[in-house]
Amino acid sequence: MRWGNLSAAQARERLARVRPLFQAVGLDEALRGFVPPAWLLSFEARTELDRLHIAFSEGLGGIELGARRLAARLIGWGARSVWESLLTALHAELQCLRSPSDTRLARGT
Repeated sequence: MRWGNLSAAQARERLARVRPLFQAVGLDEALRGFVPPAWLLSFEARTELDRLHIAFSEGLGGIELGARRLAARLIGWGARSVWESLLTALHAELQCLRSPSDTRLARGT
């Protein structure tokens, strides 16, 4: 089941399985944020991230801190089809033309 379809209980169970693995290899800090596969995250899973104090996530709309959107999405889409791959490459090229900015300092929109 994809993160875009998970209930809060399913998201809680997945995160509970991952946390000890990250801690065992010293990557606790990596769990401050979460980027679900294909940027798809159900409302219930998002609520569970908030309950577990996951600081931020990145969804289709960009980097999110709770209900606040901090910055636009950084990369693109995916590569499940030729068109999706081409659009992702084009989006990445266009993103490279933008002025660099530190998204850690982004303000909500």
